[in-house]
Amino acid sequence: MRRLVEDGHVAPNRYAQVGLRGYWPDEKEFSWQAEQGITSHFMHDVRDLGIGEVVRRAVEAVGQGLAFLTVDIDLLDPAFAPGTGTPEPGGMTTSELLWAVREVALRTEVIGADVVEVIPTGVGSADVTALAADRVAREILGDILHGDHATYAPWSSSRARVTVSAASLLRGCPVTASRKSSRSRA
Repeated sequence: MRRLVEDGHVAPNRYAQVGLRGYWPDEKEFSWQAEQGITSHFMHDVRDLGIGEVVRRAVEAVGQGLAFLTVDIDLLDPAFAPGTGTPEPGGMTTSELLWAVREVALRTEVIGADVVEVIPTGVGSADVTALAADRVAREILGDILHGDHATYAPWSSSRARVTVSAASLLRGCPVTASRKSSRSRA
């Protein structure tokens, strides 16, 4: 992501990350991200504020315009997704992630998405990780195609209904649910 920001392909003030944890990136990288205006939400934010509030803040940071959604499956706790190259304890549950991607897809103009870091043959995975990744992709696509989907957060007393319009050109910035924040995908 750093190269995309530095080359002007991604507006850093429209780039939001959710669920960061672990030993990387280091303070130097986070300082650079903060200087650029990149929004970062850590797993302690999810625990302290709740997934609903963190998603609201991430969507607010991205704002209006086209968006690309990237989900690193290692955002999930290894109990839910052991089949990844970088399992890190303390992550989200599958239900939190599914709710989050539905909300992001409904509340932003997502025109593309990917799910990365899936290694379904990883030790102990029993394809649970591939199953979670498949469901994440289906939730995103379903909400892009059927933007009139009403969602319900069981930990919230309110229902949200937002229409998303798909567009044909990618311009803007990713909304990222990721443990890693700046590794280039190119």
